[in-house]
Amino acid sequence: ALMIIFNGSSMAGEKVHKLPYEKEFSFDQMNGKVEFKIRVTEDDSYEFYATFYKERPNKFSHFLDGPFDKEKHDAFNKILQSERGEKGFLVDKGAPVNFEIKVYDLPSMNLLYEHSTETPETNTSYMGRMASIGWMPLKKGKNYQLEVTYHLLDSSVQLIKPSIKVYKTQRPK
Repeated sequence: ALMIIFNGSSMAGEKVHKLPYEKEFSFDQMNGKVEFKIRVTEDDSYEFYATFYKERPNKFSHFLDGPFDKEKHDAFNKILQSERGEKGFLVDKGAPVNFEIKVYDLPSMNLLYEHSTETPETNTSYMGRMASIGWMPLKKGKNYQLEVTYHLLDSSVQLIKPSIKVYKTQRPK
């Protein structure tokens, strides 16, 4: 569960959401920060993903997402530096955006995790691409605050529609 606040706004009184959760935002500036609170209901390892869409999927049904447009799809992949190699497969050079994620215990605000990812490799996801930007074990019944700072390396990335996802993963314990 995620809550996004831009420009360092206060998070006091903001709702804490259960996982899994995806929160949409926009790359309005070349540098920005996304903050949100989560509540964990199960001890496990959790992955933090940045997801990039050319168009946001319809929340009600994939049948409402419209037809596939190869030209838009190729332009989207080019922005994310994923292009077709000589055998026709996508070759990923890493998305032109750097991320730093910090996870704090609530209410103490003790820093528990910090990780930087530069030009992360992306993988195919429905109507877009996604990149892992970190993971850690989280404890049942605990609340956490996450801060994701981004720095765009190319202004064309502002055309992309991003989100942050947090959910259980199959990482080794």
